Amino acid sequence: MNKGILKNVMVSIATVIIGLYIVSCGHCKYESYIISICDYKNLNIEKINIEVTPDEIIEEKKYYLEPYATLENIENKTIKSGDIVSVKYSLYDSEKKKIVKYTNLNTEFIVGENEFDKDVERKIIGHNVGDVLTKIPYNKTQYVTLSILRAKESVYPKLTSDFLYENFEVSTEKQFNEMVENEVKKVKFEERFEDVTDSLLKSIIQHSKFSDRFYKNVKERYQEIIDSYISYGKLYNLSLDEVLQLYNLDYETVYKNAEFNEGSWEVAQYIIRNEKLKPNAKEYTRLLDDYANENGYSSERELIKDNGKKYVKEQIYIKIVKKFLYNYNVKK
Repeated sequence: MNKGILKNVMVSIATVIIGLYIVSCGHCKYESYIISICDYKNLNIEKINIEVTPDEIIEEKKYYLEPYATLENIENKTIKSGDIVSVKYSLYDSEKKKIVKYTNLNTEFIVGENEFDKDVERKIIGHNVGDVLTKIPYNKTQYVTLSILRAKESVYPKLTSDFLYENFEVSTEKQFNEMVENEVKKVKFEERFEDVTDSLLKSIIQHSKFSDRFYKNVKERYQEIIDSYISYGKLYNLSLDEVLQLYNLDYETVYKNAEFNEGSWEVAQYIIRNEKLKPNAKEYTRLLDDYANENGYSSERELIKDNGKKYVKEQIYIKIVKKFLYNYNVKK
């Protein structure tokens, strides 16, 4: 996080309300549990600048072209990352001094995708079909010996003008490369944007004051999250601790996440009202449609059915506020 953010936040605490802040507007009533909020218009953040490497463009081009690729057997070539290999293997335990696993069945995986084991897959690169690899470390006491039975590689289509126009609505390979580069920039920007604006929200939450009711809401949200993990565990016969371990979480982190989520929602509601950012019905429908598409839903109805109206509204409002905070505070 930019050190200037924290400094500016600490310097600029503006008390906006005392106790419970209630705004009435027609038939709706809004209750804010913010007692004081920091000066969110004086945070001074650096503009996000994105650079794209040639390797990133190559990988993204593969992603675009993969649906049109064909698989061909590798015969006189060495195996590379991304190839599909079939192996048979055994697992030897040096402490038990015996083979603890052996398979004559073909085990197939994509090299470099960590589908088998990343260290083993790394060792396969540069070898040929028919090679036998021995004593590859698998963990502290176990070693893998494997035979490479078969290998296939993706062969991508020629980028003719007809192919490019039919599938991507561009006419030249240069235009295709520009399209791919812009998409990589967009994805990288969105990832960086989330990191930067999450840091802004965390700072605002940390340096604002909330009522007791807010912390009651945090506890309720925390319990909802815990209950969802318990339900997930029951499906797969896992304890709550096992589920948390699976997601690399502990109880303190879950609580902090609940506090951040509740704080983001509370801050978003306040800023939207204070800055008159509330979308009208048409704008909200567009935002809802965009959010559904971004998250892989075929319709708004499907999105709301899976997540609930409240959660979806929270996320849309938070997105509006993140955009406002970035645009207002970025250094010109």
